[in-house]
Formats: sequence, structure tokens, C-alpha cells
Amino acid sequence: MPMASVAASDHPVSMRLHVLSGVHRDLSGEIVLPDVTADVVVLAGDVDGGFDSLRWAMRTFTQPTLFVLGNHEIVAGNAEELARFRALAAGSRVTLLENDVWEHRGVRFLGCTLWAPATQRMRAALKNSVAWLREMLAQPHDGATAVITHYAPLHRSLPHEVHIDDAAAKHLAVDLRELIEPSNIALWIHGHIHARQDYFCGRTRVVCNPRGYADDVEPRFDPGYVVEVGRTSPGPSTGAGSTPHFVFS
Repeated sequence: MPMASVAASDHPVSMRLHVLSGVHRDLSGEIVLPDVTADVVVLAGDVDGGFDSLRWAMRTFTQPTLFVLGNHEIVAGNAEELARFRALAAGSRVTLLENDVWEHRGVRFLGCTLWAPATQRMRAALKNSVAWLREMLAQPHDGATAVITHYAPLHRSLPHEVHIDDAAAKHLAVDLRELIEPSNIALWIHGHIHARQDYFCGRTRVVCNPRGYADDVEPRFDPGYVVEVGRTSPGPSTGAGSTPHFVFS
């Protein structure tokens, strides 16, 4: 499995992550981003339609950018499309994560779409990614671990109007409590669901910062949303103009 790594002789105490998901430029139009001081940009999928998502990320951000594909970018199990995405991103500041690891300044990022169990192809892709996550989390790492997925890893992220037993739920989220609760994952960033989230599962902080569709924009969406990872005291994330807090490492 591919691994990208950026060496640094002096790891900072914390790392600032600019987190976005569900930007939906294809359906909601252009987005105006504020000036944000961040070490890494995290895009948790559904940025645009298809390859336009990646092209936009490549021309928009100057920082290292981690990109997990959403269902508006790719169909589950489409290996040919995934290979094209990887080829397009090669040599750029954007790192595509699909069952991939990226390490930067002591923080280990694990990324995959994850998928939800709505169709046979999605279930197969989900099973593969969960097995990969288990394998990666079993490997020791001297530093913080952050996970980035498009689909939500917990039913707690479901919008309040969707019940866990609703048919829609299996298109939105999975339930990985037994994986997350005993883990040392510091931060889990997800997308897909158009409702902002910020809560804890065990020692793991789970966040989602979606824009949503033009006719139903998430009112709490913050285009300058920043989370810091790498320290031992947790706290809520903040926007571009606020004082950031920290998550478990």
C-alpha cells in the first residue's frame, strides 16, 4: 500500500488542519475561502463532480492537501477511475488517500472513502477499507494518528431527522464504535453528511464541516474551519479568526 512521508527534523507541538467537506462546487457554485493559517488542508470528499474536484484542489491550495474521494467523485470499486485520479494527483501538492497512509511532522494520516453498506459494491469496498484500517491501527506509531473518510464512521453523525433504522441511514454512515472506542486515534474527519459535527467517541474526536447543497446549505458551515492535532488536551475546533484548540495525541 502506498505511503507518503514528509520528513521534518523538529516536529511542532501541534499541526493546524483546514478541514472542508461537501463543498459541492458542481451543485452549489463557487466558494469563497478566507485566508487561513494551516499546515495541511483536508478535503473529505464531494468537493466537485469527478476530476474537477482534484483540479480545483490543485490550483486552490498552496499547502499540502489530503483528499479523500466522495461519492460525487467516484463510484465504489471503480479501479480504473481511481488510477486516473492517482495519476492526475501525482507530483502535485495534493495527496489522494484511498487506503493510503501519509505522515507529516510526526502525525500519521490514514485515509479512505470508507463507503456505506448500501449496495453490494459499496459493501465490498467498505469491508476492504475496514480491514485495512484495522491493519494500520495495529501498527505502532510514535505520534498522533488522524483518520480521514468520506462516509461517517458512527451513527451518531446522522442528521437528527434520520433515524438509525431508516433506509437512508445505510447510505450515510457505518458504525465503527468497536474499532474507535479502544483506539488511540486522535482525530477522525469525515464528510458526506450535510450536518456539522464535533463530538468524542472514546478518546477520538470526530468532526465534519460540510457546506451542503445550494438550496440547503449547512448554516454552521465554516469555510475557515481549523482543527489542531498533536497535543494532549482536547477542545472544540475554531474558525479562521479564532484561537484554536487541541485534540488528543
